[in-house]
Amino acid sequence: MKLLKKVLLINWHSFSKELIEVGNINFLTGKNAVGKSTIVDAIQLVILADTRGTSFNKAASEKSGRTVISYLKGEIGGDEQGNKRYMRDGEFSSYVALEFYDDQKDEPFVIGLQFDVIGDKLVSHQFIYDGAIPEQCFILNNRAMPFKIFKEYVTSEFRNVILPDSLSTYKEEMRKKLGHLSQRFFALFKKAVPFQPIYDIRKFITEFVCDVKYDIKGDLEKMQENIRNYTSLEVESKLIEKKIYHLQRIHEYYESYAADKNKCEQANYLVAKLEIAKKKKDIANLNEEIKKHQRRFDDLGVEEVALTQNVESWSKVRDQLIVERDNSDSKNKHEKYGKQKEDIKKEIDMITDVFSRSATRLINTFQEFIQKAEQIKEYTFDPEVANLAKVDLDLFYAKADQVIEKASVLAKLNADNLNKYNEHQVIELTQNVASLEDDFMKMHNVVEATKQTYIDQRDRCLNTIETLRNGKKSYPAHLIEFKEFIEEKLYEMHHENIELNFVADLMEIKNKKWQQALECYLSAQKFSFVVDSRYFKDAITIYNQNRHLFSDVSIIDTEKIYQRAPFKVLNQSLATEIETDNKY
Repeated sequence: MKLLKKVLLINWHSFSKELIEVGNINFLTGKNAVGKSTIVDAIQLVILADTRGTSFNKAASEKSGRTVISYLKGEIGGDEQGNKRYMRDGEFSSYVALEFYDDQKDEPFVIGLQFDVIGDKLVSHQFIYDGAIPEQCFILNNRAMPFKIFKEYVTSEFRNVILPDSLSTYKEEMRKKLGHLSQRFFALFKKAVPFQPIYDIRKFITEFVCDVKYDIKGDLEKMQENIRNYTSLEVESKLIEKKIYHLQRIHEYYESYAADKNKCEQANYLVAKLEIAKKKKDIANLNEEIKKHQRRFDDLGVEEVALTQNVESWSKVRDQLIVERDNSDSKNKHEKYGKQKEDIKKEIDMITDVFSRSATRLINTFQEFIQKAEQIKEYTFDPEVANLAKVDLDLFYAKADQVIEKASVLAKLNADNLNKYNEHQVIELTQNVASLEDDFMKMHNVVEATKQTYIDQRDRCLNTIETLRNGKKSYPAHLIEFKEFIEEKLYEMHHENIELNFVADLMEIKNKKWQQALECYLSAQKFSFVVDSRYFKDAITIYNQNRHLFSDVSIIDTEKIYQRAPFKVLNQSLATEIETDNKY
């Protein structure tokens, strides 16, 4: 059985946050307009998912004008001008959820609706999951969770989360969750809520209580299924009989095996007993051998005593000779000089290794200088680049020749003749290489800067070409930025898209030969902005408040211009060549 245990109302009419405990039998009592039908409508909304509100307030036997948006925003009447007043406005989220208890699975599950409200617009989402209503009731930082945060929270905290993408899917999943209810459940539930009496009892019983249409096809299918199950059981019974026969044969074989095993164990016992007797005889023979060897051991002990005395005598002689040797200085000097010799040899080997590796690296560096300088000589540098970098190419190539000449001399050295190494030559070579590298980097930087300039110019040209291909006019970036800024601020104020248009975008020139003349006449005025006259004051106020961010922009007061109408257009004037749909 599925039992309703709790009803959660978050931002539902006068209920900001209410968690209602529900028992098996419940009474809703109280004065008029205290919220009894509000709770019933919330339960009805979750079960029927009727977001149109056609069934609202039926429990009060009233003709209802309530809607989902009026419940969510908390409509509390109207003012003298007939404008509706609400408890909640702006952007917020609401929840209506029912917690059920499944006594067969011994666990709760939740079915509910989530709403995101922005002004008079709402977006609804249905959800079903296994688990209870959380302690914080879907409230984070004193605000009901919007759907994006709710989705992340519920999918990470609960099992079997279902977020249907349509009302039909939601009803089907809810019907399964509540115990595979009949499709007529929703109609019966909707019929049970209103206060109106039932006049046609026969119709009510036949439609909502008894199923007068006998489903013989369903019964036949059940009988066929039973027959198939009986046949399957008969086959399975025969298989079990075969298994019983084979198990009996296995039991007989096992008893025969157990008897043979017992005989083998008796034979093994007799063999073990014979082996024990043999071992006892062997032990007696070994005891005789032990006695024989014991006598030999005693004789050897006497010989050992004599030899020990002889060893002690010779040990005294040896100790005396060692004392005499230790008193001599020749041993100490020999050990000292031998150790110094080994240390010096190790140090020489280490210095030789370091010297050899350093010489190899130095010679490789000279050869690398030669290679780089030859590459520079083979390359033809652009005189214009050299001029921009303030580099004398003749002197630059001369420096490369000097590097090749000096490095070639030093590269002929090796680890064996490195004593001919001249420190002054290496210093001069290093200075030449540094100067050559400095000139090269100057020209490289000029090339990179020129390259980046061309890339930037290319990108700007491509952007302009793309804009013109799309039929758009090209405008300065600061004007585009100003247009987007004002449109965004107007949307924040009025919650609707209000567009700023360039004067140039609002008019078309019939005869293209006059286009250049008109553009020259308008000059910078074609970059002025036109906005719906209803929002001109808001737009100019936003501009004045942010004047420090923008310059060289203007917004035309179209209403003020229009008040000067009618305008007289002279024949054969430039104005006759302009077409526009804008009345200003």
